[in-house]
Amino acid sequence: MWSMCLTQRIDASEDLAAVRARMAPKQRAFMRWATGQGMTAGMTAVHCTWSPRSNGWHYHVHVLAEFAAGTMSKDRLLDKWQAIDPNARVDREGDQARLVCAAGAKIAELEQDSGDADFWHESPAELAKAVQYPLRDLVQGITAWRLGGDAEQLRECATQLVRQAAGWKMFRAWGRWRKAAPELEAQADAKEGTEEAAAASPAKPEPLGTVGRMWRAARMGDASAKEAFRALERSARNASDFSQRLVKYCRFAWAGLVSS
Repeated sequence: MWSMCLTQRIDASEDLAAVRARMAPKQRAFMRWATGQGMTAGMTAVHCTWSPRSNGWHYHVHVLAEFAAGTMSKDRLLDKWQAIDPNARVDREGDQARLVCAAGAKIAELEQDSGDADFWHESPAELAKAVQYPLRDLVQGITAWRLGGDAEQLRECATQLVRQAAGWKMFRAWGRWRKAAPELEAQADAKEGTEEAAAASPAKPEPLGTVGRMWRAARMGDASAKEAFRALERSARNASDFSQRLVKYCRFAWAGLVSS
């Protein structure tokens, strides 16, 4: 499991939307490359922080990615990001890219997770901290203590964030996360109780794949994919803009309409 931070130079003349527009294609290029290098699972989390020193948005992306043992290195991650954005600074001595945990035994650090979202105290466990940090910072990014108590700047940043970030995806999951260890699955099955209780439980869902992959399969005529989008279309129950776009998207898939 590797941790990587995608950064770009700060431009004091840009508002938040412009900064994001500059980062988005570079982020997509990096994740496409990582997928092509065999990334089996990953997550990206956006941080929208204000830099008082540079007087601009320090918009950056944290990546947590899983690769097969021995297929990735710190230099390869940093070299690729520098190739995508030659103006970006890379920190080869620090933790901009680092190995969080090596391949091997099951990951047990999060087994005792109570579900309490206490993001204000870092876990001592490296993997838990690697997951916790980008999620926690989403809500810390423009807090008063980060801005040195500057109430006016805090108000300006919060206003931009609310007005410009509506509908943005700050967090994305990629690929398939590591499966539970077989012995843990066996323990879970044992807790199900009697055979009658197990028979009464709902069937385990089968993963279909990414939405984009399923959509393309439906457009190619795959019957199962078409039925999936036909069922998804029926979930739209109001006349909101999102529902109308969802219905249109689904019908392009299962009815074979031509996208405009």
